[in-house]
Amino acid sequence: MHVLAGDIGGTKTILQLAEAATPRGLESNVYDSHAYTSLELMVRDFIGSLDINEKSIGLPVLRLQDPYANNAPALPICPGRLMPAS
Repeated sequence: MHVLAGDIGGTKTILQLAEAATPRGLESNVYDSHAYTSLELMVRDFIGSLDINEKSIGLPVLRLQDPYANNAPALPICPGRLMPAS
């Protein structure tokens, strides 16, 4: 099982695929956030560039920077809940 992790920013987005059992990154890429019309398209490009079965990826964990928060912590987007980043 793999985990899709992402740090979503206003200028760049970092996506990484990691093993779920061990927090070891396997593949990562940096994207220009303005070059995509949606996060979904960016994630599809990333997954399409990997040599893995798409079904081996579990739920994503995404960290979203709030451009209006004046240096407040980002919020990771987790399935079913939002919590401050530690």
